[in-house]
Formats: sequence, structure tokens, C-alpha cells
Amino acid sequence: MGEWQRVGPAGNRAYLAVPAGSTGPGVLVLHAWWGLTPVLTDVCDRLAAAGFVALAPSLYPGGATAATIAEAEALRDGWDEEAEVEPVVLAATDMLRGLPAATGAPIGVVGFSMGAYWALHLSRVRPDDVAAVVAVYGTDDGDYGTARAAYLGHFAEHDDYEPPEAVGALETRIRAAGREVTFHVYPGTGHWFVEPNRPEYDATAADLVWDRTLTFLKEQLAGTSTDGDRMDLLDRLLEHDRWATTTLLDLTRPLPDAQLDQPFDVGHRTLRETFHHAIFNVEFWTGLMTEQPVGAEPDAGSIATLIDHHERSHAAFATFARRIRDEHRLDDTFVDHYGYPMTFGGAILHVLLHDAEHRSEALHILARLGVPDLPEVDHGLWDFKRRGF
Repeated sequence: MGEWQRVGPAGNRAYLAVPAGSTGPGVLVLHAWWGLTPVLTDVCDRLAAAGFVALAPSLYPGGATAATIAEAEALRDGWDEEAEVEPVVLAATDMLRGLPAATGAPIGVVGFSMGAYWALHLSRVRPDDVAAVVAVYGTDDGDYGTARAAYLGHFAEHDDYEPPEAVGALETRIRAAGREVTFHVYPGTGHWFVEPNRPEYDATAADLVWDRTLTFLKEQLAGTSTDGDRMDLLDRLLEHDRWATTTLLDLTRPLPDAQLDQPFDVGHRTLRETFHHAIFNVEFWTGLMTEQPVGAEPDAGSIATLIDHHERSHAAFATFARRIRDEHRLDDTFVDHYGYPMTFGGAILHVLLHDAEHRSEALHILARLGVPDLPEVDHGLWDFKRRGF
């Protein structure tokens, strides 16, 4: 999908991936200390498949890469990072914004570890160029008073490179500058947990990172396409589904157990079990389609547990659904739990409609419990919110 370019005063290698529709919002991708490896070019290809124009420059002269920590440390110690990286990052920003395929401005930036530092730095020194920053286990210690971007952070629970104190301090500085910021910490993970070639890789957490990142970039860069919003129908259905269920789950947080477990003649009788069934159904069908069947349905647990289960199961489902779409396999079949062939497209639609049915039941229960100011969670309201109305 991609092609190689040259960027910066020393002609560093850069990988450019353009969506099938030929145009889309620009996203700069900045690598970790491993260099511009296939892991990062794959990130660009996946961004292009989602409708973005993605450019990843090599921050090392000559396109050097490392496979081990010792090799990466040698690369890091063998160059002047502060002097050599900034010219490359700035040149790549100019190149991306100048591409005919990159519609509108400003751009998004996704950085991993060392690249996250430079993504954050770029948003401060080029505030008019950067609308959205995704920092994946990386921080800096800068002043965000001039920044104009929104920020999304993904961090490991156990990370010697980015301790919780550094993550918390960064979030505080960004928030104090009046910028939109959301940081997520992924339980049980370590540094590099999104990179599939590393032993720290956590597939479930990585899927959730990807789902949250795509949602964030599409929301923040929605107005940058001169051809209008390029989000396709499946993206709209998936993102509305996640938002609508999350919105209703958030409404249940203050409810006592007595109300969560009060029986009604609708849905799965109680609010807790209705949500639990809908969330487990997403995981169940994802397991069927990926040939990784899940076990018996667990206990519902607390609302916080259900929210975490929802985000993780929906991220895995959405990632799989988009991959099937991108591979043009929606009409391919798999064997369902009754032993019958079913198309992937039909199963994906079943999951989405099943979710909508149980959201309707949950709204009915919430109303009977006397919860005030219940929102409409239809697609129209989601679309208005997504576009900033």
C-alpha cells in the first residue's frame, strides 16, 4: 500500500501510505528507538486503510533499526538526538501538509515511546500545524501554554521508562493549559505492549489502543477533509455502537446495587444483567468469527468491571470487523455455534443490532427506575456530537 520517500536535510527515509480513496486527513507517525521497522510501516498501512494519509519518517540517519534493547541503546547513544531529530520532524510535517492527498489542515501525530516525546514536542513548537496527538507510552516535560491540540495517551501499568509520576505530571500540565486530554493506563501491561514483535505485546490491550486511537483521530480531524468526512458506513456503525453503550453504562455508575439488580419484565430482567448479556454477546461472536471461542459467560460484576469488559470486547470486535472489510471478506463465511455457515457481514450486523435492542431495553429499565434526563443515543445525536454541534 505504501511507498518510500526522502525527507529532511539529510534525506532520511520515510514511508508514505495513502488511502484507497486517494485523499484523507494527514497523520504523522513517529517511531520508538527501534527505528522505522515493519511494525511502524504496518501502522501507516492500517491508518491508510482507515482513511488517513500516513507518513512515518526515519528519525535515524540512514534508516537504521534495532532488534534488541542493546542495539537500540547503541543507536541512541551514537547520535545527537536533540540536534538531528527536530529538523526531520519539522520537514516531515511540512511534507505531509503539502501533499495533495492530505486534505485540509492541521494534522494528527501518533508517537511511540521516543516518538511520543517528539509528537508532544511538535504540538508545542508548531501549534498551528497539529490538531491531535496520540502519545503511546511516552512523555515530555514541556510547557503546553501555546499548544492547540487535543491529546490522547496510552500508558502501561508497569513501566520503568515512564513511571506513573511522569504520566500524571504530563496530564496535569496539559490540562492546566486548557487543552483536551484523555490518558488511559492498561492493567498488567509493560512498555512496548502494543508492538507485536515484542515479548511485552498484549493483543487485547493493543486492540483497545487501536480502537481508541482511530476514534480519537476521526473525531479530532473530522473537519480536515475537503471532500467531506470519509468515514464509511461500517466505521459509523461501530463507533456509534461503542459510544451509545458507553453513554448508558456511564448513567448507571451512581445507581445502588438494589436498583441495578431490581427485576423487571424486560430484557434480562435486571439492568446489570441486560448490559452484561449485551457485552458478553460481542465477545462471544468475535470469538466465533476469529475461531477463538470464549468460555462460559462470567458473572456480571460491578459497573466498572462491565465498562472495562465493554471497551475491551468492543475494541477486539471493531478491529476484526474493519480487517474483514479491508480484506473484502464481508461475504465470506464461517461456522456459527449451531454448525451452520454464516457470512462475516451478517454476523457483524447481528452484533450491532443485538446491541441496539438491549440498549432500548436498558433505557426502558432506567426510565422505570426514575433516572432523570435520559439521553437519546440514536445515530443522529452521535453524529451531531462527533461533528461538534
